[in-house]
Amino acid sequence: MWVGLFCAMSMTMSHVASAARCKDIEQCISQIPYKHKNVRGKGNVDKAIREQLLAHGRKALVPLARVAKESNPNRQAVADSLIAQIQGLQEEDFEIIQSVIKHNRSYERGGVWSYRALGYIGGEKAGTFLVDELKRVQTASNQIGVALMRLGADGIPFLIEGLRCFEPCHEDEEAFDGIGEVFYKLGNELSIVDAESAKQLIKLIQDDKVTDAAKHVAMSAIGDITQDPKIAQWVYDYAIAHPKFVDSVTESLQTMKSPLVEYFYSAQLSQEIEAGFPSSVYQLPFTDLARLGKVSEKTGSQIVAFLQAPSWEVRVEAALSLGYIGYHQGISDLITLVENPHDWRQSYAGIKALHLLSAKSALPAIDDVAQTHWYAPLRQYAHEVVTAFKQETPLSAFYQEQDRSEDLFKLMALAQVPPICHTHFFEKVPESIEVKQYATKAQPLTAFSYPEPVCAYEAEYCEVPRNITPAFAAKFQGRWLVGDSRGEFGGELMSFVKSDKTKIILKENIEDVYVIGDYAYAVTGLAHGFSNLGMIFKIQMTKQGYVIAPFYRLPGAPNASWKLNDGAIFIKVSEGAVIFHPETGLKMADCDEQSVQLQQARKEDIKNR
Repeated sequence: MWVGLFCAMSMTMSHVASAARCKDIEQCISQIPYKHKNVRGKGNVDKAIREQLLAHGRKALVPLARVAKESNPNRQAVADSLIAQIQGLQEEDFEIIQSVIKHNRSYERGGVWSYRALGYIGGEKAGTFLVDELKRVQTASNQIGVALMRLGADGIPFLIEGLRCFEPCHEDEEAFDGIGEVFYKLGNELSIVDAESAKQLIKLIQDDKVTDAAKHVAMSAIGDITQDPKIAQWVYDYAIAHPKFVDSVTESLQTMKSPLVEYFYSAQLSQEIEAGFPSSVYQLPFTDLARLGKVSEKTGSQIVAFLQAPSWEVRVEAALSLGYIGYHQGISDLITLVENPHDWRQSYAGIKALHLLSAKSALPAIDDVAQTHWYAPLRQYAHEVVTAFKQETPLSAFYQEQDRSEDLFKLMALAQVPPICHTHFFEKVPESIEVKQYATKAQPLTAFSYPEPVCAYEAEYCEVPRNITPAFAAKFQGRWLVGDSRGEFGGELMSFVKSDKTKIILKENIEDVYVIGDYAYAVTGLAHGFSNLGMIFKIQMTKQGYVIAPFYRLPGAPNASWKLNDGAIFIKVSEGAVIFHPETGLKMADCDEQSVQLQQARKEDIKNR
């Protein structure tokens, strides 16, 4: 053993000594290992070799460029990464570095380390080449983007020139995406302010020969590099005269933090209200309005209208926005939201907004939530807000971050359901096979299989027709409701009649469906990434067809559920659980007393043995 250890130490010391004896460039290069497998990033070589090669500075460029063109992937990666770090490079070195880049195996993706060297040397050739490459790969999330960030403000003229695409222009619309990304990073990460370049972008936009795609990117870029009020006014006026540029103008004015952007948000809200409210919150400007701060009476009243939107998610975001923009005229509507027993998130949003508005008139409603709401984590939050009101705790001391990011983490924290002692205390009552069937590995519900819905609108993903075999089937009003959940890949609830085609009636991840009285209740939800959502939908059969609406929000995505002997539904959520019955609503699954009884029974059992 000692002999082996001595040999290993000798080899290590020999390697270090060899690295230390690396006195010239060629000798150092000869010690870069030949590896063919598991080569990643900057490759593998002794740290001392790297340092000594870099110490040679510009003299090492040509020898390293030669190695970077070798076929061995490790030596190529090491040389490429070292070229990116060489100090003292000059503009005349451009052709050498360009040849290395085009020879590299990562060229197609813009992942060549040597691009970074061009960010050091600068100059017209390097700047023009980098922007051409940026347009080729259509993204700045690579070494090209890093190089242009190194150029900083000196690279802006080349970016502007890259947008000069005249009709007929052979560039794809996406070709300018990378340029837009770089402008965003220059303004938001490097805090570059360049009003003169913004004026050059204005001239480009005014050129009728430039394509609309390039103008959109230029318009957004203006907001990234200036907050000049006169330029903001020009941007606003341009959108009024050219409505097709409203989206990029809105983005530009928002980045400028210009109050002029409110006009476009207000117009968007008006359109959505007239259209009957959207089903998704993602197309609405609530988060941007929250960042903007104080707004006009008109915009505030429009946001209040969204508290009545059919989508519960839209209501939550609208309520929070009212708090952030300081719209005190919405206090009475927010109090109504606080009292909502069906959606704890709406109640949270109402409480948070009222707290931000310092609305002491809402104290009785918030205190009622703290005392009586079924969901314990929300009760705790409401209690904390009531205490803060009474003690006049400053908002800055109560909330770590007074912005929308704080709400995301707070809602995630509130979704942590207190654990129950054991599911054995909630005995499962089996349902008759005539009204409820579950799939097993031995007996899948093939009789209820249906074509995968995605194939109907994304045929390219379904070259071979695929069928979904559902997880369960529940009989409801003479028909079968069959459902499935495929995690992040979706799920659905289908109405199944053998004589008819299957019909999708709810596009959600379906955990199970229960028929109670004249209604069916779908337990749905998905936990994925930062999202953890669960919902109970109420389903009614009418002469016109199915009427489906959200009924109760769960704390999070359901893991499992089953019927109890009193007709209620036990729903497992994370480590905890809730119990649902349509007549009494939701409540926490509390088994503390039963836990004590179990402990006592075990003690008695041990004593009697």
